[in-house]
Amino acid sequence: CVNTSFDFELDLYAPIISVEWDFGDGAFSNLLNPSHIFTTYGFHKVKVTITTSNRIFTLYKNYFI
Repeated sequence: CVNTSFDFELDLYAPIISVEWDFGDGAFSNLLNPSHIFTTYGFHKVKVTITTSNRIFTLYKNYFI
């Protein structure tokens, strides 16, 4: 769904110090639960890097728009 807002959220038991979202289309966010609008069709690999007090997690999810 191009030009539709998607809401992203994290569920983590450890306190989050920082987060960086990479939506795979040149857009980024440091919000904990951002919204994003994809403006092109195709596959988008969304990456989020989460920093806690003792660890860094990197997660990926593919979206087909």
